[in-house]
Amino acid sequence: MGYINSRLRRLEDRGGNRCPECGLMPQGAGYIVIRDDSCGEVRDPVPHIPEVCPRCARTTRLYLHVVYDEPGADFIEVGDTDRGRGPE
Repeated sequence: MGYINSRLRRLEDRGGNRCPECGLMPQGAGYIVIRDDSCGEVRDPVPHIPEVCPRCARTTRLYLHVVYDEPGADFIEVGDTDRGRGPE
């Protein structure tokens, strides 16, 4: 029985950095939530977890807001000055 208890203790120690309420590591950025203005959709992978964890008081979400330059436009790459048209 001592072997099982020590093994269980080691397993619990490895995951000891995670908050038991929200499941985030101390250095984690949070869960990614995507907001798409074109269709009004919000994709939240953990809707059951509050915005701020009641136990560790961390913000649990990182929001990515998808914005289009004009309706129906293709994506624009970061740093692309030609607006996605490519070389001429």
